[in-house]
Amino acid sequence: MITAVKINGTSLAVADYTITAGNLRLKPSNANALLTASGSKTVAIDATDYGTATVVQVINAGAPTANSTASISSALTLITTKTVTLTAKDQYNNLVAGYNFKYDATITDANATTDEKLCN
Repeated sequence: MITAVKINGTSLAVADYTITAGNLRLKPSNANALLTASGSKTVAIDATDYGTATVVQVINAGAPTANSTASISSALTLITTKTVTLTAKDQYNNLVAGYNFKYDATITDANATTDEKLCN
């Protein structure tokens, strides 16, 4: 009989996992930070008459969501370069590495005193 399931030494609540024959399924949907933060985790299972079994489980970041952000270094000005920083995050705010963004920018001339001029 399983008496405890632990992540990095901290016991999980029964709602954080399910057990079927030969399988332990971790459930991040309960928002336990131990299961939603990406990275390598040591999973330990304590069982009566079996001692403790451990395994290292890698929890990867999920797909990017609306938690992702875009920001520009400062207001746009004539003949300058600006840096746009895009950060992809999953539903639990883990950084998603290697994500390729497609970024569209719309420039609106809302100030008649700073009209652009075509230079030849």
